[in-house]
Amino acid sequence: MDNSDVKPYFPEICHRELRGFMKDTGKAKSPSLFVSSLAKGLNVLEAFEAGHRELGIAEIVELTGLERSAASRLVQTLFKVGYLRQERRNRKYTLSPRVLSIAYSYLRANPIVEVAMPRLVGLGDVTDTSVSLCMLTGVEIIYAVRLERHEFYYPTGLIGERQPAYCTSGGRAILSRLPEETANDILQRSNRQKITPSTRTELQELLTELRTARELSYCVQASEFILNEINLAAPVLNATQTPVAAVVVSRLYREEEKNQIVKDLAPPLLQTVKELSGALGSRF
Repeated sequence: MDNSDVKPYFPEICHRELRGFMKDTGKAKSPSLFVSSLAKGLNVLEAFEAGHRELGIAEIVELTGLERSAASRLVQTLFKVGYLRQERRNRKYTLSPRVLSIAYSYLRANPIVEVAMPRLVGLGDVTDTSVSLCMLTGVEIIYAVRLERHEFYYPTGLIGERQPAYCTSGGRAILSRLPEETANDILQRSNRQKITPSTRTELQELLTELRTARELSYCVQASEFILNEINLAAPVLNATQTPVAAVVVSRLYREEEKNQIVKDLAPPLLQTVKELSGALGSRF
């Protein structure tokens, strides 16, 4: 199908900080072994997210809520150990390339990514779609693999991107295989807001979506995160039948094409996750 005249629409939220939309509204406990200074340092690193490439101390204070003296000490520590660098032209700080080494270590050590890569490449070739592998973290999903196709370029479609689980096909696919009370808890703790006019936010409606996804073994989401984009996702299960990831296929679409796209993409998607889950010991 030729979709050369169909363009993705990236809502304003796709170009700015998403943390407010992905906020976990539950209250976390503070265990006795919790090191608050380490957590504050990580908060400083996380301040350098979408829309915040360069930050001064005052901006870091505003974004993290830290005292200025604490923010200054943490920034200097991260600068000295190589995770931040300072721009000479304006004295502001940016993330250094060393941050990538943490992601590299994770990806190299993760057996799911290792097993998935050749199968994801094959799925992209068969379907001519963008293919991703995502995992659940809190109330969000995070992408461990992104294999984009030429059809369109999503401006933040990179490894490590975080998106809300409640309105993404990958998030719903994973939630669909969790115990319903667990999925319900995650949805309730999510800051469910409309990202596009099509975004589903009502709890009961989302729970119905999860039940449908469990019955089908895959989830369909259209225009709820990016207008004119359709996504199918299926959960990857391990030996204990626990969802550990989801494989996502994405492409542009017209409404009249939706049913045919689902019919075409669902079989190869399910075959891929069956092979991947089997490699992880699942009886998928």
